[in-house]
Amino acid sequence: MTWGMEDPSGRAREQLSVQDEAQWGGPPRRRRSRESLWVLLFIVLSLGAIWITLQREDQAAADDPRLAVQRGEVVGLAGLSMARPQNLRPALARMDAMTPARDRVLSMRVSPALAQVTLVTPAGQEYFLEARAGDDEVRRREFAETSRTATARIADIAPADVRRAVATVASRSGLGPAAFEYLVLSDPGPDQAWFVRFEAPTVAQRDWTGRGRGGQMQPTNAPPRSPARPSAPSAPASGNPSVREQLRILECVQEAEGDIDAIQRCVG
Repeated sequence: MTWGMEDPSGRAREQLSVQDEAQWGGPPRRRRSRESLWVLLFIVLSLGAIWITLQREDQAAADDPRLAVQRGEVVGLAGLSMARPQNLRPALARMDAMTPARDRVLSMRVSPALAQVTLVTPAGQEYFLEARAGDDEVRRREFAETSRTATARIADIAPADVRRAVATVASRSGLGPAAFEYLVLSDPGPDQAWFVRFEAPTVAQRDWTGRGRGGQMQPTNAPPRSPARPSAPSAPASGNPSVREQLRILECVQEAEGDIDAIQRCVG
């Protein structure tokens, strides 16, 4: 190179650099910084969208009544419990709509999560209709032939009586409605029979029976009430069981040990 003379190769490199900046809007390092910013923004937006989706799914799961039943959140006389008249009444209406006119009710079993009505056809065929809490579907299950007869229809079942029976036991036992496990109602009508079971620490608080509208319930191991003064024996009034009959029912229910069919035979 000759001193004082311009280097042609250096001049060429400078022109290429100017062209590169004009074409791409800046030096390569600045371009890479912008690309990184866009990638980071995309990641943040993606994570935000995923979080919103998960929150909506969690909320939908929390509001799904069927999942609430599976989680064991339906208890006592609260919320979706089938022992509440506002939940039991529409379920019974759906059952009644699909029941032949000549079929009759033998019994009904109600727990917080399920209402099950046992019916019999004129030909002596037993079957169940089931409705679950939070579910509008009614399922029919065939059972077996029976010689038992009945006269009540589904429309004769009073949902308010179910709630009253549970509330009575909850109050008298001191356990509260949340301890309610299930009940069995036989022969719906003015003299209907009840068997109510609560989750209790002692057997004395667990099983209760009664008749009528559910306001008169007593533990299965309670002795019958004796009259205030001796009186001449008389035949029991129509529709009211004698003391001996009450004792027979109580002993029979205790021996049934929660077997639904056996309990129905006891109080039937």
